[in-house]
Amino acid sequence: MLCNTNGAVSWPKHYAMPGSVESMIYKNFSPPYIVIGMHRSGTSMLAGLLHSSGIFMGNDWDEHQESVFFQSINKELLKRNAANWAAPQVPSESSTVLLPTAGLLRHYLKAHVHPSQLIKLLRGNAWGWKDPRNTFTLNCWLKLFPDAKVIHIHRNGLDVALSLSIRSKKKTANEYAETLKDTTAGFVLWEKYVAQAFSFESLLGDRMITVQFEKLIASEESEIRKLEAFVGRPLRSQIGATADRTRTQRYREDEHAGLISEARQNYWMNRLGYC
Repeated sequence: MLCNTNGAVSWPKHYAMPGSVESMIYKNFSPPYIVIGMHRSGTSMLAGLLHSSGIFMGNDWDEHQESVFFQSINKELLKRNAANWAAPQVPSESSTVLLPTAGLLRHYLKAHVHPSQLIKLLRGNAWGWKDPRNTFTLNCWLKLFPDAKVIHIHRNGLDVALSLSIRSKKKTANEYAETLKDTTAGFVLWEKYVAQAFSFESLLGDRMITVQFEKLIASEESEIRKLEAFVGRPLRSQIGATADRTRTQRYREDEHAGLISEARQNYWMNRLGYC
């Protein structure tokens, strides 16, 4: 199958054109893996691990290992509900995902360049995508993919708040947000993402797993085994090759005393074992 410059689907003459490309995709694609979690919490690392293990996570990554195709849909979903990544809201119950097949083929798969990838997915190979915005748009995606498997990764809220502050002070950052220069604002946003992510636990049951960023980069055996069991493939070698063990406890108690004091009283910081 090929895509022309307008993104329209065309088929080589020696192939029979299917009655519906959409029906082929929904009938033959396996349920996707959807990565959720707060920004600056290891979602990029996790997407890289999954992709290197053989779970296709897209041919259209940006610098954060996010599929631009799925990211653009998430942005539009949030925008329609007067929200964005830095001021998120769960889309209204009437919100639905429109998944343009031509865009999926041309951008996410780049089928005109990598036709074999489409064949692999039509044969049921594992696939998915990562975008922290999934945390708030997940209900919409579950309408489309009710059997999707969800992986949530979380990180110490203090480290996240500090990382957001540093990034937001760089005017060239793609995800720049003036308000997040303030570490307290970043911490509040972290809390909102974490609470929203955990709200899916009872709904999804064994189709959702939560992993801790710090345990993964420390190569803790129990955390690696849990993730490997969920995705059904080995990950130890990839974690060892990509983990950056310096990305923990970057905050200084003498510089962030007020924030640390607030964090010690926070429900999620205590529940997740960070305080």
